[in-house]
Amino acid sequence: MGEWPEGNRDRCPRTCALLEKIPGLFQAFFSILDGGKSVPAHNGPYRGYLRYHLGLVVPEHNPPTIRIKDQYHTWQEGKSILFDDSWNHEVTNKSDADRVVLIVDIRRPMPLVFDGANRVAQAVMRKVYG
Repeated sequence: MGEWPEGNRDRCPRTCALLEKIPGLFQAFFSILDGGKSVPAHNGPYRGYLRYHLGLVVPEHNPPTIRIKDQYHTWQEGKSILFDDSWNHEVTNKSDADRVVLIVDIRRPMPLVFDGANRVAQAVMRKVYG
């Protein structure tokens, strides 16, 4: 959250250069889900950001899916989805291959007063969670 570790920057310089251009960037990371694994249904803890997923490596046979509320999305390489992480969601990878997604959290657009409170909350979260 808010950190730019040099080792990671060295491994992915073009990705980091692109991420630096995103207004309101909260955090970004690669998510690797092994074949045959899932992420149980959950709600993100905080409504102050929106979550973006970009499919980077997606198995062609039996591609992984994400359920957000009552909507299902099947990942495709190079395709993306933006959603409210506080909504109930779960991920299933029934393939035998790994799924790799770039996850980018951006500050949720809000009216000025709420945006100020959101920025304070994010600053506190960075201190607490690193």
